[in-house]
Amino acid sequence: MLGGGLLSALSNNVIGNSDFLIGSFPAEYNNAISGVFDIKMRKGNTQQHNHSFQLGLLGIDIASEGPITKSSNATYIINYRYSTTGLLEKIRKDKNLGGKLGYQDLNFNLNFPTKKSGLFSIWGFGLVDEVAPILDQTSSRKYLDEGVLSSADQQSGAAGISHHYFFKNNKTSLKSTFATTYSGNHIHEEFYDIESHKSPKTDLTYNTTNQIISSTLQHRFHPNHINKTGVTFTHIHYDMNVDHTPYYGHQLMNFAHSNSRTNMVSAYSNSKINISEDFAIIGGFNVQHLMLNKKTAIEPRVGLKWDVLPRRYISAAYGLHSRIERPDVYFFKNNNDELSNRNLAFLKSHQFTVAYNQEISPDMHLKIEPYFQFQYDVPITAIGNYSIINRTDLYTTQPLVNKGRGKNYGIDLTLSKSLKKGYYYLLTTSLFDSKYQAADGQWYNTRYNRNYVFNFLAGKEWIFGSDILGVNFKTSTLGGQRYTPVDEAATLRHPDKEVQYDANRMFEKQFRSMFIGDFTISYKMNGGRFSHTFALKSVNATKQREYIKHKFNMITQTIEPYFAANSLFNVSYRIDL
Repeated sequence: MLGGGLLSALSNNVIGNSDFLIGSFPAEYNNAISGVFDIKMRKGNTQQHNHSFQLGLLGIDIASEGPITKSSNATYIINYRYSTTGLLEKIRKDKNLGGKLGYQDLNFNLNFPTKKSGLFSIWGFGLVDEVAPILDQTSSRKYLDEGVLSSADQQSGAAGISHHYFFKNNKTSLKSTFATTYSGNHIHEEFYDIESHKSPKTDLTYNTTNQIISSTLQHRFHPNHINKTGVTFTHIHYDMNVDHTPYYGHQLMNFAHSNSRTNMVSAYSNSKINISEDFAIIGGFNVQHLMLNKKTAIEPRVGLKWDVLPRRYISAAYGLHSRIERPDVYFFKNNNDELSNRNLAFLKSHQFTVAYNQEISPDMHLKIEPYFQFQYDVPITAIGNYSIINRTDLYTTQPLVNKGRGKNYGIDLTLSKSLKKGYYYLLTTSLFDSKYQAADGQWYNTRYNRNYVFNFLAGKEWIFGSDILGVNFKTSTLGGQRYTPVDEAATLRHPDKEVQYDANRMFEKQFRSMFIGDFTISYKMNGGRFSHTFALKSVNATKQREYIKHKFNMITQTIEPYFAANSLFNVSYRIDL
Protein backbone atom coordinates (compact mmCIF):
# COMPACT_ATOMS: atom_id res chain seq x y z
CA MET A 1 0.00 0.00 0.00
CA LEU A 2 1.10 3.60 -0.57
CA GLY A 3 -0.15 7.16 -0.27
CA GLY A 4 -0.71 6.70 3.45
CA GLY A 5 -2.41 3.35 2.86
CA LEU A 6 -5.10 4.60 0.44
CA LEU A 7 -3.72 3.16 -2.81
CA SER A 8 -2.41 -0.17 -4.00
CA ALA A 9 1.18 -0.32 -5.26
CA LEU A 10 0.01 -2.36 -8.25
CA SER A 11 -1.82 -0.29 -10.84
CA ASN A 12 -5.05 -1.56 -12.37
CA ASN A 13 -3.44 -0.96 -15.76
CA VAL A 14 -1.10 -3.95 -15.36
CA ILE A 15 -3.18 -6.45 -13.37
CA GLY A 16 -4.50 -9.43 -15.32
CA ASN A 17 -6.91 -12.19 -14.38
CA SER A 18 -6.19 -12.92 -10.72
CA ASP A 19 -7.56 -15.33 -8.13
CA PHE A 20 -8.75 -14.51 -4.63
CA LEU A 21 -8.99 -17.70 -2.60
CA ILE A 22 -10.51 -18.14 0.86
CA GLY A 23 -11.59 -21.14 2.89
CA SER A 24 -9.52 -24.20 2.01
CA PHE A 25 -7.31 -23.49 -1.00
CA PRO A 26 -5.24 -25.88 -3.17
CA ALA A 27 -1.90 -27.35 -2.12
CA GLU A 28 0.15 -25.04 -4.35
CA TYR A 29 -0.56 -22.17 -1.92
CA ASN A 30 1.08 -22.08 1.49
CA ASN A 31 2.16 -19.89 4.40
CA ALA A 32 -1.36 -18.45 4.70
CA ILE A 33 -4.50 -19.25 6.69
CA SER A 34 -7.00 -16.44 6.01
CA GLY A 35 -6.81 -16.31 2.23
CA VAL A 36 -4.60 -15.93 -0.83
CA PHE A 37 -4.68 -13.20 -3.47
CA ASP A 38 -2.83 -14.66 -6.45
CA ILE A 39 -2.18 -11.49 -8.46
CA LYS A 40 -1.05 -11.93 -12.05
CA MET A 41 0.38 -9.18 -14.24
CA ARG A 42 -1.00 -9.19 -17.76
CA LYS A 43 1.04 -9.23 -20.96
CA GLY A 44 1.30 -6.26 -23.27
CA ASN A 45 -0.59 -5.94 -26.55
CA THR A 46 1.09 -8.00 -29.29
CA GLN A 47 -0.51 -6.11 -32.21
CA GLN A 48 -0.15 -2.39 -31.51
CA HIS A 49 1.20 0.21 -29.12
CA ASN A 50 -1.15 1.78 -26.59
CA HIS A 51 -0.20 4.73 -24.41
CA SER A 52 -2.07 6.68 -21.76
CA PHE A 53 -1.48 9.71 -19.57
CA GLN A 54 -3.63 10.68 -16.60
CA LEU A 55 -3.50 13.84 -14.49
CA GLY A 56 -5.54 14.21 -11.34
CA LEU A 57 -5.65 15.75 -7.91
CA LEU A 58 -3.73 12.75 -6.55
CA GLY A 59 -0.98 12.75 -9.16
CA ILE A 60 0.07 11.63 -12.62
CA ASP A 61 -0.26 8.15 -14.13
CA ILE A 62 1.67 7.13 -17.27
CA ALA A 63 1.22 3.76 -18.99
CA SER A 64 2.46 2.15 -22.18
CA GLU A 65 2.25 -1.30 -23.76
CA GLY A 66 2.85 -3.02 -27.07
CA PRO A 67 5.19 -5.20 -29.11
CA ILE A 68 8.91 -4.76 -28.48
CA THR A 69 9.81 -5.60 -32.07
CA LYS A 70 7.74 -6.19 -35.18
CA SER A 71 9.56 -9.43 -35.99
CA SER A 72 8.64 -11.26 -32.77
CA ASN A 73 5.79 -11.63 -30.31
CA ALA A 74 7.82 -10.06 -27.50
CA THR A 75 5.79 -7.48 -25.57
CA TYR A 76 6.11 -4.96 -22.79
CA ILE A 77 3.76 -3.20 -20.39
CA ILE A 78 4.85 -0.47 -17.99
CA ASN A 79 3.07 1.88 -15.61
CA TYR A 80 4.42 4.77 -13.51
CA ARG A 81 2.64 6.98 -10.96
CA TYR A 82 3.79 10.04 -9.05
CA SER A 83 1.89 11.99 -6.42
CA THR A 84 0.78 15.57 -6.98
CA THR A 85 2.23 16.78 -3.67
CA GLY A 86 5.60 15.30 -4.52
CA LEU A 87 5.46 16.87 -7.99
CA LEU A 88 4.61 20.32 -6.60
CA GLU A 89 7.51 20.08 -4.16
CA LYS A 90 9.87 19.46 -7.08
CA ILE A 91 8.43 22.29 -9.20
CA ARG A 92 8.19 24.90 -6.44
CA LYS A 93 11.12 23.56 -4.42
CA ASP A 94 8.79 23.90 -1.45
CA LYS A 95 9.13 21.29 1.28
CA ASN A 96 6.25 22.70 3.32
CA LEU A 97 3.02 22.19 1.40
CA GLY A 98 0.88 21.44 4.43
CA GLY A 99 2.75 18.24 5.21
CA LYS A 100 3.96 15.54 2.89
CA LEU A 101 1.99 12.68 1.36
CA GLY A 102 4.32 11.68 -1.43
CA TYR A 103 4.38 8.40 -3.30
CA GLN A 104 5.59 6.96 -6.56
CA ASP A 105 5.49 3.47 -7.99
CA LEU A 106 6.62 1.59 -11.09
CA ASN A 107 5.16 -1.65 -12.54
CA PHE A 108 6.47 -3.52 -15.57
CA ASN A 109 6.19 -6.89 -17.32
CA LEU A 110 8.32 -7.93 -20.31
CA ASN A 111 7.60 -11.16 -22.19
CA PHE A 112 9.89 -12.87 -24.73
CA PRO A 113 8.37 -15.97 -26.37
CA THR A 114 10.72 -18.19 -28.38
CA LYS A 115 10.06 -20.96 -30.88
CA LYS A 116 11.95 -23.71 -29.07
CA SER A 117 13.11 -22.45 -25.68
CA GLY A 118 9.80 -21.43 -24.12
CA LEU A 119 8.62 -18.12 -22.69
CA PHE A 120 10.94 -15.77 -20.77
CA SER A 121 9.47 -13.02 -18.58
CA ILE A 122 11.05 -10.15 -16.67
CA TRP A 123 8.69 -8.42 -14.25
CA GLY A 124 8.68 -6.21 -11.21
CA PHE A 125 7.16 -3.43 -9.18
CA GLY A 126 8.51 -0.93 -6.68
CA LEU A 127 7.21 1.89 -4.55
CA VAL A 128 8.46 4.77 -2.46
CA ASP A 129 6.03 6.27 0.04
CA GLU A 130 6.61 9.23 2.36
CA VAL A 131 4.22 10.56 4.99
CA ALA A 132 5.23 13.57 7.08
CA PRO A 133 2.41 15.73 8.53
CA ILE A 134 3.04 19.19 9.95
CA LEU A 135 2.92 19.66 13.73
CA ASP A 136 -0.09 21.49 15.14
CA GLN A 137 1.45 24.52 16.87
CA THR A 138 -1.72 25.59 18.68
CA SER A 139 -1.22 26.17 22.39
CA SER A 140 -4.26 24.15 23.46
CA ARG A 141 -4.03 20.41 22.87
CA LYS A 142 -6.69 17.85 23.65
CA TYR A 143 -4.28 14.93 23.67
CA LEU A 144 -0.67 14.72 24.75
CA ASP A 145 0.34 12.87 21.58
CA GLU A 146 -0.77 15.84 19.46
CA GLY A 147 2.72 17.11 20.25
CA VAL A 148 4.28 14.16 18.43
CA LEU A 149 5.68 14.90 14.97
CA SER A 150 5.88 11.62 13.10
CA SER A 151 7.38 10.86 9.70
CA ALA A 152 7.35 7.53 7.87
CA ASP A 153 9.32 6.40 4.83
CA GLN A 154 8.51 3.14 3.10
CA GLN A 155 10.25 1.45 0.20
CA SER A 156 9.21 -1.94 -1.09
CA GLY A 157 9.23 -3.92 -4.27
CA ALA A 158 9.69 -7.20 -6.04
CA ALA A 159 11.37 -8.24 -9.27
CA GLY A 160 11.94 -11.53 -10.97
CA ILE A 161 12.82 -13.56 -14.03
CA SER A 162 10.55 -16.44 -15.06
CA HIS A 163 10.97 -19.17 -17.66
CA HIS A 164 8.05 -21.31 -18.85
CA TYR A 165 9.09 -24.27 -21.01
CA PHE A 166 6.62 -26.50 -22.88
CA PHE A 167 7.83 -30.01 -23.72
CA LYS A 168 7.26 -31.52 -27.15
CA ASN A 169 4.85 -34.16 -25.84
CA ASN A 170 2.26 -31.39 -25.27
CA LYS A 171 1.63 -32.91 -21.85
CA THR A 172 4.35 -31.38 -19.71
CA SER A 173 5.49 -27.88 -18.85
CA LEU A 174 8.08 -26.53 -16.44
CA LYS A 175 7.96 -23.03 -14.95
CA SER A 176 10.91 -21.68 -12.96
CA THR A 177 11.28 -18.30 -11.28
CA PHE A 178 14.01 -16.39 -9.50
CA ALA A 179 12.72 -13.37 -7.59
CA THR A 180 13.73 -10.97 -4.87
CA THR A 181 11.48 -8.92 -2.61
CA TYR A 182 12.29 -6.02 -0.33
CA SER A 183 10.34 -4.13 2.30
CA GLY A 184 11.89 -1.24 4.18
CA ASN A 185 10.33 1.06 6.76
CA HIS A 186 11.73 3.94 8.76
CA ILE A 187 9.64 5.77 11.35
CA HIS A 188 10.94 8.78 13.25
CA GLU A 189 8.97 10.56 15.98
CA GLU A 190 9.75 13.62 18.08
CA PHE A 191 7.74 15.16 20.91
CA TYR A 192 7.26 18.94 21.19
CA ASP A 193 5.87 20.38 24.40
CA ILE A 194 3.76 23.57 24.53
CA GLU A 195 6.95 25.69 24.51
CA SER A 196 8.15 23.76 21.43
CA HIS A 197 10.95 22.04 23.35
CA LYS A 198 11.90 18.94 21.40
CA SER A 199 12.64 15.44 22.73
CA PRO A 200 12.97 12.10 20.91
CA LYS A 201 10.08 9.63 20.93
CA THR A 202 10.75 6.81 18.42
CA ASP A 203 13.36 5.84 15.87
CA LEU A 204 12.50 2.59 14.10
CA THR A 205 14.11 0.83 11.15
CA TYR A 206 12.56 -2.36 9.78
CA ASN A 207 13.96 -4.04 6.64
CA THR A 208 13.21 -7.47 5.17
CA THR A 209 14.74 -8.98 2.02
CA ASN A 210 13.78 -12.33 0.48
CA GLN A 211 15.48 -14.22 -2.34
CA ILE A 212 13.17 -16.83 -3.84
CA ILE A 213 13.79 -19.70 -6.25
CA SER A 214 10.79 -21.77 -7.32
CA SER A 215 10.04 -24.41 -9.92
CA THR A 216 6.75 -26.08 -10.89
CA LEU A 217 6.29 -29.12 -13.12
CA GLN A 218 2.85 -29.68 -14.63
CA HIS A 219 2.05 -32.98 -16.35
CA ARG A 220 -1.11 -34.47 -17.84
CA PHE A 221 -0.97 -38.20 -17.11
CA HIS A 222 -4.36 -38.82 -18.69
CA PRO A 223 -7.10 -36.65 -20.19
CA ASN A 224 -8.78 -36.99 -16.79
CA HIS A 225 -5.70 -36.52 -14.59
CA ILE A 226 -3.43 -33.48 -14.36
CA ASN A 227 -0.77 -32.92 -11.70
CA LYS A 228 1.26 -29.92 -10.53
CA THR A 229 4.34 -30.46 -8.36
CA GLY A 230 6.61 -27.70 -7.19
CA VAL A 231 9.37 -26.67 -4.81
CA THR A 232 10.35 -23.24 -3.44
CA PHE A 233 13.46 -22.08 -1.59
CA THR A 234 13.33 -18.74 0.25
CA HIS A 235 16.27 -16.96 1.86
CA ILE A 236 15.10 -14.43 4.47
CA HIS A 237 17.27 -11.54 5.67
CA TYR A 238 15.90 -9.33 8.41
CA ASP A 239 17.28 -6.13 9.95
CA MET A 240 15.47 -4.24 12.72
CA ASN A 241 16.35 -1.57 15.25
CA VAL A 242 13.81 -0.01 17.62
CA ASP A 243 14.71 2.95 19.84
CA HIS A 244 11.78 4.21 21.89
CA THR A 245 11.07 6.13 25.06
CA PRO A 246 8.27 4.82 27.29
CA TYR A 247 7.55 8.30 28.66
CA TYR A 248 7.42 11.71 26.98
CA GLY A 249 10.50 13.86 27.56
CA HIS A 250 12.81 10.93 28.41
CA GLN A 251 15.77 9.68 26.41
CA LEU A 252 15.51 6.87 23.88
CA MET A 253 15.98 3.27 24.99
CA ASN A 254 16.75 0.35 22.70
CA PHE A 255 13.86 -2.11 22.77
CA ALA A 256 14.94 -4.38 19.94
CA HIS A 257 17.95 -4.84 17.70
CA SER A 258 18.42 -7.73 15.32
CA ASN A 259 20.24 -8.49 12.10
CA SER A 260 19.59 -12.11 11.21
CA ARG A 261 18.85 -14.47 8.37
CA THR A 262 17.35 -17.90 7.77
CA ASN A 263 15.92 -20.12 5.02
CA MET A 264 12.60 -21.80 4.34
CA VAL A 265 11.94 -24.70 1.95
CA SER A 266 8.51 -25.76 0.76
CA ALA A 267 7.21 -28.36 -1.68
CA TYR A 268 3.81 -29.46 -2.90
CA SER A 269 2.03 -31.86 -5.20
CA ASN A 270 -1.56 -31.40 -6.32
CA SER A 271 -3.69 -33.51 -8.68
CA LYS A 272 -7.06 -33.02 -10.29
CA ILE A 273 -8.81 -36.26 -11.32
CA ASN A 274 -12.08 -36.28 -13.22
CA ILE A 275 -13.84 -39.44 -12.06
CA SER A 276 -16.68 -38.78 -14.49
CA GLU A 277 -18.12 -35.89 -16.45
CA ASP A 278 -19.95 -34.79 -13.30
CA PHE A 279 -17.52 -35.58 -10.49
CA ALA A 280 -13.94 -34.47 -9.82
CA ILE A 281 -11.45 -34.86 -6.97
CA ILE A 282 -8.67 -32.38 -6.24
CA GLY A 283 -6.10 -33.54 -3.70
CA GLY A 284 -2.54 -33.06 -2.62
CA PHE A 285 -0.22 -31.94 0.13
CA ASN A 286 2.15 -29.14 1.02
CA VAL A 287 5.28 -29.33 3.18
CA GLN A 288 7.07 -26.35 4.73
CA HIS A 289 10.35 -26.42 6.66
CA LEU A 290 11.81 -23.42 8.52
CA MET A 291 15.56 -23.92 8.92
CA LEU A 292 15.83 -21.35 11.73
CA ASN A 293 14.29 -23.76 14.24
CA LYS A 294 13.95 -26.94 12.12
CA LYS A 295 10.16 -26.83 12.43
CA THR A 296 8.13 -28.61 9.74
CA ALA A 297 4.48 -28.41 8.73
CA ILE A 298 2.83 -31.13 6.62
CA GLU A 299 -0.49 -30.05 5.15
CA PRO A 300 -2.96 -32.43 3.44
CA ARG A 301 -5.56 -30.87 1.12
CA VAL A 302 -8.58 -32.44 -0.57
CA GLY A 303 -11.56 -31.11 -2.49
CA LEU A 304 -14.61 -32.52 -4.31
CA LYS A 305 -16.76 -31.05 -7.08
CA TRP A 306 -20.07 -32.59 -8.15
CA ASP A 307 -22.22 -31.25 -11.00
CA VAL A 308 -25.59 -32.24 -9.57
CA LEU A 309 -27.62 -30.60 -12.35
CA PRO A 310 -26.85 -28.57 -15.47
CA ARG A 311 -25.42 -25.20 -14.39
CA ARG A 312 -25.39 -26.27 -10.72
CA TYR A 313 -22.65 -27.88 -8.68
CA ILE A 314 -21.73 -28.61 -5.09
CA SER A 315 -18.17 -28.54 -3.80
CA ALA A 316 -16.51 -29.39 -0.51
CA ALA A 317 -12.94 -28.99 0.69
CA TYR A 318 -10.70 -29.63 3.67
CA GLY A 319 -7.19 -28.44 4.25
CA LEU A 320 -4.64 -28.16 7.01
CA HIS A 321 -3.03 -24.75 6.58
CA SER A 322 -0.11 -23.20 8.43
CA ARG A 323 2.04 -20.10 8.43
CA ILE A 324 5.19 -18.70 9.96
CA GLU A 325 5.16 -15.35 11.73
CA ARG A 326 6.78 -12.16 10.55
CA PRO A 327 10.58 -12.17 11.01
CA ASP A 328 10.61 -9.77 13.98
CA VAL A 329 8.81 -12.39 16.09
CA TYR A 330 11.60 -14.95 15.66
CA PHE A 331 14.53 -12.54 15.62
CA PHE A 332 13.54 -10.48 18.67
CA LYS A 333 16.41 -10.63 21.18
CA ASN A 334 15.81 -10.50 24.93
CA ASN A 335 18.06 -8.88 27.53
CA ASN A 336 20.41 -11.88 27.36
CA ASP A 337 20.81 -11.39 23.60
CA GLU A 338 18.88 -14.63 22.98
CA LEU A 339 16.21 -15.34 20.38
CA SER A 340 13.47 -16.12 22.91
CA ASN A 341 10.89 -16.91 20.17
CA ARG A 342 13.26 -18.86 17.95
CA ASN A 343 11.57 -22.24 18.53
CA LEU A 344 7.99 -21.20 17.81
CA ALA A 345 6.16 -23.77 15.70
CA PHE A 346 3.94 -22.95 12.73
CA LEU A 347 0.48 -21.57 13.49
CA LYS A 348 -1.90 -24.23 12.13
CA SER A 349 -5.53 -24.25 11.02
CA HIS A 350 -8.00 -26.99 10.07
CA GLN A 351 -10.27 -25.42 7.43
CA PHE A 352 -13.54 -26.84 6.08
CA THR A 353 -15.78 -25.39 3.37
CA VAL A 354 -18.92 -26.48 1.52
CA ALA A 355 -20.28 -24.50 -1.42
CA TYR A 356 -23.34 -24.45 -3.65
CA ASN A 357 -22.94 -22.73 -7.04
CA GLN A 358 -25.70 -22.01 -9.54
CA GLU A 359 -25.64 -20.32 -12.92
CA ILE A 360 -29.03 -18.61 -12.86
CA SER A 361 -28.45 -17.25 -16.36
CA PRO A 362 -25.37 -16.86 -18.58
CA ASP A 363 -24.57 -13.55 -16.87
CA MET A 364 -25.88 -14.22 -13.34
CA HIS A 365 -24.36 -16.52 -10.70
CA LEU A 366 -25.22 -17.47 -7.12
CA LYS A 367 -22.81 -18.94 -4.56
CA ILE A 368 -23.51 -20.02 -0.98
CA GLU A 369 -20.50 -21.10 1.09
CA PRO A 370 -20.51 -22.02 4.80
CA TYR A 371 -17.10 -22.57 6.43
CA PHE A 372 -15.38 -23.50 9.68
CA GLN A 373 -11.78 -22.97 10.83
CA PHE A 374 -10.08 -24.29 13.95
CA GLN A 375 -6.65 -22.84 14.70
CA TYR A 376 -4.10 -24.28 17.10
CA ASP A 377 -0.45 -23.78 18.04
CA VAL A 378 -1.31 -20.07 18.00
CA PRO A 379 1.51 -17.95 19.52
CA ILE A 380 0.32 -16.28 22.75
CA THR A 381 1.92 -14.88 25.89
CA ALA A 382 2.26 -17.40 28.73
CA ILE A 383 0.71 -14.82 31.08
CA GLY A 384 -1.99 -12.38 30.02
CA ASN A 385 -4.43 -12.43 27.11
CA TYR A 386 -2.26 -11.46 24.13
CA SER A 387 -2.58 -13.54 20.95
CA ILE A 388 -0.73 -13.09 17.66
CA ILE A 389 -4.14 -13.35 15.95
CA ASN A 390 -4.93 -9.79 17.06
CA ARG A 391 -1.59 -8.30 16.09
CA THR A 392 -1.55 -4.81 14.56
CA ASP A 393 1.82 -3.54 15.85
CA LEU A 394 4.72 -3.04 13.47
CA TYR A 395 6.99 -5.01 15.80
CA THR A 396 6.66 -7.22 18.86
CA THR A 397 9.02 -7.64 21.82
CA GLN A 398 7.16 -10.31 23.78
CA PRO A 399 8.16 -13.93 24.46
CA LEU A 400 5.49 -16.24 23.03
CA VAL A 401 4.43 -19.88 23.31
CA ASN A 402 2.38 -22.10 20.94
CA LYS A 403 -0.51 -22.69 23.35
CA GLY A 404 -3.29 -20.54 21.90
CA ARG A 405 -6.32 -21.49 19.85
CA GLY A 406 -8.79 -19.80 17.55
CA LYS A 407 -12.02 -20.58 15.75
CA ASN A 408 -13.92 -18.92 12.94
CA TYR A 409 -17.19 -20.00 11.37
CA GLY A 410 -19.73 -18.36 9.14
CA ILE A 411 -21.44 -18.29 5.78
CA ASP A 412 -20.77 -16.25 2.63
CA LEU A 413 -23.42 -15.52 0.00
CA THR A 414 -22.59 -14.00 -3.39
CA LEU A 415 -24.94 -12.96 -6.19
CA SER A 416 -23.22 -11.54 -9.25
CA LYS A 417 -24.29 -10.25 -12.65
CA SER A 418 -21.58 -9.62 -15.22
CA LEU A 419 -21.71 -6.62 -17.55
CA LYS A 420 -24.51 -7.09 -20.07
CA LYS A 421 -26.96 -4.60 -21.56
CA GLY A 422 -24.89 -1.84 -20.02
CA TYR A 423 -25.04 -2.74 -16.34
CA TYR A 424 -23.62 -5.13 -13.73
CA TYR A 425 -23.87 -5.73 -10.00
CA LEU A 426 -22.35 -7.78 -7.20
CA LEU A 427 -24.01 -8.50 -3.86
CA THR A 428 -22.09 -10.22 -1.06
CA THR A 429 -23.15 -11.09 2.47
CA SER A 430 -20.87 -12.48 5.19
CA LEU A 431 -22.15 -13.63 8.57
CA PHE A 432 -19.45 -14.89 10.93
CA ASP A 433 -18.08 -15.29 14.43
CA SER A 434 -14.40 -15.16 15.35
CA LYS A 435 -12.94 -16.13 18.74
CA TYR A 436 -9.54 -16.87 20.27
CA GLN A 437 -8.40 -18.66 23.42
CA ALA A 438 -5.79 -17.00 25.61
CA ALA A 439 -3.44 -18.32 28.31
CA ASP A 440 -6.19 -18.22 30.95
CA GLY A 441 -8.21 -20.78 28.96
CA GLN A 442 -11.04 -18.33 28.27
CA TRP A 443 -12.45 -17.60 24.80
CA TYR A 444 -12.57 -13.95 23.69
CA ASN A 445 -13.72 -12.07 20.60
CA THR A 446 -10.92 -11.39 18.15
CA ARG A 447 -10.19 -7.84 17.09
CA TYR A 448 -11.84 -8.57 13.72
CA ASN A 449 -15.11 -10.08 14.95
CA ARG A 450 -17.52 -7.59 13.38
CA ASN A 451 -20.09 -10.43 12.94
CA TYR A 452 -21.40 -9.26 9.56
CA VAL A 453 -20.38 -7.49 6.34
CA PHE A 454 -22.78 -6.57 3.51
CA ASN A 455 -21.42 -5.25 0.19
CA PHE A 456 -23.29 -4.05 -2.88
CA LEU A 457 -21.39 -3.03 -6.00
CA ALA A 458 -23.10 -1.87 -9.19
CA GLY A 459 -22.44 0.07 -12.35
CA LYS A 460 -24.25 1.36 -15.42
CA GLU A 461 -23.08 2.61 -18.82
CA TRP A 462 -24.97 4.93 -21.19
CA ILE A 463 -23.78 5.22 -24.79
CA PHE A 464 -24.13 8.52 -26.67
CA GLY A 465 -22.80 7.94 -30.17
CA SER A 466 -19.14 7.08 -29.62
CA ASP A 467 -19.10 8.47 -26.07
CA ILE A 468 -19.75 6.51 -22.86
CA LEU A 469 -21.05 7.79 -19.53
CA GLY A 470 -20.31 5.42 -16.65
CA VAL A 471 -21.54 5.45 -13.06
CA ASN A 472 -20.21 2.95 -10.52
CA PHE A 473 -20.81 2.76 -6.80
CA LYS A 474 -20.15 0.51 -3.84
CA THR A 475 -21.83 0.42 -0.45
CA SER A 476 -20.62 -1.55 2.56
CA THR A 477 -22.37 -2.10 5.86
CA LEU A 478 -20.10 -3.56 8.51
CA GLY A 479 -20.63 -4.60 12.09
CA GLY A 480 -19.02 -2.28 14.61
CA GLN A 481 -15.34 -2.46 15.50
CA ARG A 482 -14.38 -4.39 18.59
CA TYR A 483 -12.56 -2.71 21.48
CA THR A 484 -11.38 -3.56 24.98
CA PRO A 485 -12.86 -1.57 27.90
CA VAL A 486 -10.53 0.92 29.58
CA ASP A 487 -8.91 0.37 32.98
CA GLU A 488 -9.49 3.91 34.23
CA ALA A 489 -7.59 3.59 37.52
CA ALA A 490 -4.46 2.21 35.82
CA THR A 491 -4.66 4.95 33.18
CA LEU A 492 -4.76 7.74 35.76
CA ARG A 493 -1.73 6.25 37.52
CA HIS A 494 0.34 6.30 34.32
CA PRO A 495 2.81 9.26 34.20
CA ASP A 496 1.63 10.27 30.69
CA LYS A 497 -1.97 9.13 31.20
CA GLU A 498 -1.40 6.55 28.48
CA VAL A 499 -4.61 4.56 28.29
CA GLN A 500 -4.51 1.12 29.90
CA TYR A 501 -7.06 -1.55 29.02
CA ASP A 502 -8.84 -4.23 31.05
CA ALA A 503 -7.04 -7.40 29.93
CA ASN A 504 -9.80 -9.58 31.39
CA ARG A 505 -12.36 -8.16 28.93
CA MET A 506 -10.51 -8.38 25.62
CA PHE A 507 -12.57 -6.96 22.71
CA GLU A 508 -15.75 -7.34 24.73
CA LYS A 509 -17.32 -4.09 23.55
CA GLN A 510 -18.41 -3.11 20.06
CA PHE A 511 -19.08 0.25 18.41
CA ARG A 512 -22.09 0.86 16.21
CA SER A 513 -22.16 -0.45 12.65
CA MET A 514 -20.56 1.46 9.78
CA PHE A 515 -21.91 2.42 6.37
CA ILE A 516 -19.25 3.18 3.76
CA GLY A 517 -20.05 4.50 0.32
CA ASP A 518 -17.74 4.86 -2.71
CA PHE A 519 -18.54 6.10 -6.19
CA THR A 520 -16.96 6.84 -9.57
CA ILE A 521 -18.46 8.89 -12.40
CA SER A 522 -16.66 8.91 -15.74
CA TYR A 523 -17.27 10.26 -19.23
CA LYS A 524 -15.24 8.81 -22.11
CA MET A 525 -15.06 10.51 -25.51
CA ASN A 526 -13.81 8.27 -28.32
CA GLY A 527 -12.56 9.94 -31.45
CA GLY A 528 -10.10 8.72 -34.06
CA ARG A 529 -6.73 7.84 -32.61
CA PHE A 530 -7.44 9.43 -29.25
CA SER A 531 -9.90 8.93 -26.43
CA HIS A 532 -10.42 11.29 -23.51
CA THR A 533 -11.81 10.31 -20.10
CA PHE A 534 -12.93 12.68 -17.37
CA ALA A 535 -13.56 11.04 -14.01
CA LEU A 536 -14.69 11.89 -10.51
CA LYS A 537 -13.90 9.35 -7.78
CA SER A 538 -14.60 9.26 -4.07
CA VAL A 539 -13.60 6.54 -1.60
CA ASN A 540 -15.42 6.63 1.75
CA ALA A 541 -17.67 9.42 0.55
CA THR A 542 -19.77 8.89 3.69
CA LYS A 543 -16.77 9.96 5.83
CA GLN A 544 -16.99 6.98 8.15
CA ARG A 545 -14.34 7.03 10.86
CA GLU A 546 -12.31 4.06 12.06
CA TYR A 547 -11.62 3.56 15.75
CA ILE A 548 -7.90 3.92 16.49
CA LYS A 549 -7.64 3.73 20.29
CA HIS A 550 -8.76 5.50 23.47
CA LYS A 551 -7.00 8.68 24.57
CA PHE A 552 -6.90 10.86 27.67
CA ASN A 553 -8.43 14.29 27.01
CA MET A 554 -6.30 16.83 28.89
CA ILE A 555 -8.98 19.53 28.61
CA THR A 556 -11.93 17.57 29.97
CA GLN A 557 -9.76 15.19 32.06
CA THR A 558 -11.69 12.23 30.65
CA ILE A 559 -10.85 9.12 28.65
CA GLU A 560 -12.54 8.97 25.25
CA PRO A 561 -12.37 6.92 22.04
CA TYR A 562 -10.37 8.45 19.19
CA PHE A 563 -11.51 8.00 15.59
CA ALA A 564 -9.93 8.90 12.24
CA ALA A 565 -11.45 9.02 8.75
CA ASN A 566 -9.50 7.79 5.72
CA SER A 567 -11.13 9.09 2.58
CA LEU A 568 -10.01 9.81 -0.95
CA PHE A 569 -11.32 12.26 -3.53
CA ASN A 570 -9.92 12.56 -7.03
CA VAL A 571 -10.78 14.45 -10.20
CA SER A 572 -8.81 13.26 -13.20
CA TYR A 573 -8.34 13.60 -16.93
CA ARG A 574 -6.95 10.73 -19.03
CA ILE A 575 -5.92 10.53 -22.66
CA ASP A 576 -5.41 7.20 -24.47
CA LEU A 577 -3.62 6.98 -27.79
